[in-house]
Amino acid sequence: MQNQGQSVRPGVVVGRTRRKFRFIRLLLAAFVFLALLLQSRALAGVGDGAAGQPSAAEASAEYLLRELPGVPDALREAVLAGRKDEALRMTRELADHDAAQRPFWLLLEGVVLQQAEDHVHALNSFARAEALASEASSPWLHKLRFARAASHRALGQWKEVEEVFEAETDRLRSGGRQQDLASVVLAFADESSTPKENAPPGAGLDYARARALYQQVLAMEVPADAREYSLWRLGFCAREGGDWNGAIQAWESWLGEWDPAWQAARGATRARPASAVPERVFDVRLAHARAIQDGAGDAARAARSFEDLEALLRGYLAGEGLLSTKF
Repeated sequence: MQNQGQSVRPGVVVGRTRRKFRFIRLLLAAFVFLALLLQSRALAGVGDGAAGQPSAAEASAEYLLRELPGVPDALREAVLAGRKDEALRMTRELADHDAAQRPFWLLLEGVVLQQAEDHVHALNSFARAEALASEASSPWLHKLRFARAASHRALGQWKEVEEVFEAETDRLRSGGRQQDLASVVLAFADESSTPKENAPPGAGLDYARARALYQQVLAMEVPADAREYSLWRLGFCAREGGDWNGAIQAWESWLGEWDPAWQAARGATRARPASAVPERVFDVRLAHARAIQDGAGDAARAARSFEDLEALLRGYLAGEGLLSTKF
């Protein structure tokens, strides 16, 4: 295999690339099946409203119903069944008669409205609840702010979303709760960069904003899986936004941190345990090679990247090499 640091004559590259790609096409057919299998396992359950999975609003409702003891069974059933009018009638009656827990009942009212995608009225409920919670130093105050941010996000009111982030970031960081903050930021980043089912192409997508949010997560002290996922998505958003160099750089950062074969080829010391190789490694290798080929237009470098991928996959399928026992 050609050393990546050596120069290569263009004529030699073209002839060699054509011969190599005949075989690589056949090998990549097997690889694509494997990559799709690995990706489906890695992304299982990710997304809002996927088949068999609750939407974000439904998950929030279930969470809130567990948080406060004494929620009437009839209200619980109405909320979980999505019976909006019935649930709203009961939450409003409770808000009128239970002053001590009024911020909670208004919060739940807003979440019921979110379930019905009535975000304008949900914001009104959250505003009333937040005012009461601020006066009484209620434990629901911060949940209210994040719930309000979710409705602002749904309405495309990004300035208001950012204001919530700014208000909460210092509190979460100073309290050692960066994981809480990271999970919220990741949800917004995914929402900004994931196509919606049955929506027109590009509708609701903002890859530049998503990149900024993934970079925020990478600047935090977060679990390894959150960092790995954020680096992968950072490259994805760069590519989808037309920044091929940004995509290549993000995926090379990913490979430099997570792929032992990439590190060994460059004489790098592996900082993570050898067992901690994400299943996404093949996806990242392929995305990186395609970005070089399609975006950077560097035929020689693309050929080397596909050759490296070929060798990696050969070793894996043969039970040899650094990735042979990882999955």
